[in-house]
Order: sequence, then structure tokens, then C-alpha cells
Amino acid sequence: LGYHLAIRSQGLNMAVLVIARTLSGMCCMFFLALSTPMVELFSVLKSSRVPDVFIELSMLIYRYIFVLLEVAVSIKFAQTVRLGYKDFLTSLHSTGMLAGTLFIRSWEQGERLYIAMDSRCYDGKLAMFSSKKPVKAFELVLTSFYVISIIAISFSTKNMSIV
Repeated sequence: LGYHLAIRSQGLNMAVLVIARTLSGMCCMFFLALSTPMVELFSVLKSSRVPDVFIELSMLIYRYIFVLLEVAVSIKFAQTVRLGYKDFLTSLHSTGMLAGTLFIRSWEQGERLYIAMDSRCYDGKLAMFSSKKPVKAFELVLTSFYVISIIAISFSTKNMSIV
């Protein structure tokens, strides 16, 4: 075909760096999401002066992900019981029906949510519980050590190359 693919050491090093940063960022996000209750995360976001619109939207999205997941599981179970996944073509048809039904139900749920919030005189702010916990000295020392070690690792591996 006349095309050539060349891999240079600088490009390979950059690829390894991008992949490592992506994986480490994902690991940090998973650790945060799996170890901290969402109510506390939303409370920290509020105290960090993140705009209320983003926090409220995140709260609603988080809530309705699980509602829609439950609806999707029940629809899929009903389809499976009725042999909706017996062969490939039937599976494709059932999956399309599942997606369409889920879209319609989520739209209807959004409409019902809007009506419910409007009937309760929603003024643009959701009430959110936030508890102020004092920071312990051990937690402060541990966090400081962690941040300092991350900075030290970052500086020590700044010009490091894999190949």
C-alpha cells in the first residue's frame, strides 16, 4: 500500500506516559468513588465553591442512574423470560427494544421529576445535608506525606525514559 509505520523512542515514551497518567487518574477516581459516600463528595464540592448547578445536576444524575439501571434490569429479565435472547437476531431486536423503552421511560421520569419539583416550588437549590467533621492530626500528617511523596516522585521521574 505504500504506507510505513515508524515507532520512535520518543513516541513510545510519550505513549507510556499518557497511558500511565490515564490509568493512575482512573485509579484515583475509582478509589475516591468506591471509598467515599456520595453525600460527602457533594458536601466537599459545595464547600469547595463548585457552582450549585453542577452539584445538583451531579446529584440528580447519580440518583437516576440507579433508577434507570433497575428499570433496565427488570425489562431485560422480562425479555429473557419471554425468550427474547434465544438467538442472535432476537437478541438484537430485544436489545433495541430495551434501549428504546429505557429512553422513553427516562424521558417520562424526567417529566415527572420536573412536575414534582415545580409543584414543590423548586427555586434552584436542593437541600443537602452537610456535616462538619474536624480534621484529625494523623489525617493531616498522612495527607501531607502523601502529597509530598507524589511531588517528589513527579520531580524525580520528570526526565525518565522507558526506552
